[in-house]
Amino acid sequence: MHTCVRLLNPLDPPRERTLFRIAGIAADRELSPLLVGASARDILFWNRHGREPGRATMDLDICVQVPNWASLAALGDVLRRHGFTNPEEAHAERFLDEETGQQVDILPFGEIAEDGRTVVWPQDGSLWNVVGLRDAFERALRLEVHDGGGSLRLRLISVPALVLLKTVAVHDRPQRRFKRDGTDIAFVMANYLEIGNTARLRRAPHDGIMQQVDGDLSLAAAVLIGRDIGALSSRDTREYVLGLLEAEVTSASRCHLARGLQRSLCRGDFTRARNHLRCLADGLRWSVGGRDS
Repeated sequence: MHTCVRLLNPLDPPRERTLFRIAGIAADRELSPLLVGASARDILFWNRHGREPGRATMDLDICVQVPNWASLAALGDVLRRHGFTNPEEAHAERFLDEETGQQVDILPFGEIAEDGRTVVWPQDGSLWNVVGLRDAFERALRLEVHDGGGSLRLRLISVPALVLLKTVAVHDRPQRRFKRDGTDIAFVMANYLEIGNTARLRRAPHDGIMQQVDGDLSLAAAVLIGRDIGALSSRDTREYVLGLLEAEVTSASRCHLARGLQRSLCRGDFTRARNHLRCLADGLRWSVGGRDS
């Protein structure tokens, strides 16, 4: 996927300036940064489609594909030479752009995860699950950022990949993330059809979804998101995430994401929250079965 997104609303100038600076630094090191997290959500929905997210963020989460910690440290050294600082010693990944005041988290993936799934932070041995990040990277959109007369591009996570990573994150750190990521996934489900996806429900291969969910548009959106996650993901990623979702709809206790949707999308209705996740899993299962979106 190489689509360069067209923005309805311009980027906040300090945010765009920082993104431009990072894109230039990364390009000099032959890296291709991927913008993820809540800042990407804001761009995808507000800047691109004019739909206001309910939860604001000032942070920028940037993922970089690196082979080892030495490569990541070298990138950090370059950032510091260009006016970025590390204000928190305990968080080596966290930088502050002194020029704009933007906080940036530089998060590694790729060969640095020796088992392909988990990054082990050397400062404290904490673990970070990177399942799905390579898929998100390979199927990312392109965001053009400007500075004066110049422009650069960086990768921007797609909406389905955003849901994929947040589903993994919720189960990686449930007590810290279920409210935040549950709220973000709920927002995506509530708005997914309104960002150019409604017409897809009337066309093959998705024209049977409305009958599948008895005409419930909210559940239809969940099915479609699941199919779109499947279309961008490797088989291993699809099966991993499907296992998480199946646990959510069958477990008596491991229902972290369902609890997040219950409060943000379903007006306290836990059963309906689980139905949304069941539909998300059904869409993903459709893709695991070999169907293409």
